[in-house]
Amino acid sequence: MMSFKSAGFLSVNQLFRKSKVKLLLLGVLLSIGLGISFGIFSNPVTAQITSDIIGRRFRVIKSDSNNAAVIELSNGFKTNYIFTDGPSGNLYLRTDNVNYDVLLQTGGRQGNVGIGEANPNFPLQMGSGAYVSFGGVWTNASSRDYKEDISALPLASAKDTLQQLNPVTFAYKADKAEKHVGFIAEDVPALVATKDRKGLSSMDVVAVLTKVVQEQEKAIDKLEREVEALRNQGTDNLTKH
Repeated sequence: MMSFKSAGFLSVNQLFRKSKVKLLLLGVLLSIGLGISFGIFSNPVTAQITSDIIGRRFRVIKSDSNNAAVIELSNGFKTNYIFTDGPSGNLYLRTDNVNYDVLLQTGGRQGNVGIGEANPNFPLQMGSGAYVSFGGVWTNASSRDYKEDISALPLASAKDTLQQLNPVTFAYKADKAEKHVGFIAEDVPALVATKDRKGLSSMDVVAVLTKVVQEQEKAIDKLEREVEALRNQGTDNLTKH
């Protein structure tokens, strides 16, 4: 390993101000990116800048698994990596915990991005299962596989929540010219509120509406049958007389 540090552990800024270090680091990056050897560098090429004794560092290393160049960034406690996967050409931003990878696919998947998802099949796919479709539609994760404590929504709760919802028109402060219709997160009933009351899930409101409308449909069907029965009864009475 080629280490760029002095006995006094110079800071990264101090090191970059030294022209020799700039040239040396540039040589490392070029030799990895272009496959060119610059004299003192031999494969695998590894360069390191260490800023202090606890291990805050920036270094370029060569992956043991696929010979890819890896940029490693560490604050002395946690380490992140930026690298291109050799076989696929995918660009990875990887943390210490591989479950929280950010993956930018540049190979055979049309530039899909996965956040916590190692194999995204959509333009944007989350580790939770939610994704943005190729048509640009945000799709919530809703599979039974992701859920627990599933129970039917009580009709009384749905009715009470619907009555308390207060639809408003508004404009976002970031775009005052465009008007929207919706709800204020701090004002909605607890049944459809988020923990921090700063956002809303449209599916929560849809579920409430669905429950109430289903019950209304049942009531309408019952009334229609009763009206039909009365109509038939009246027709029978007229026929008898």
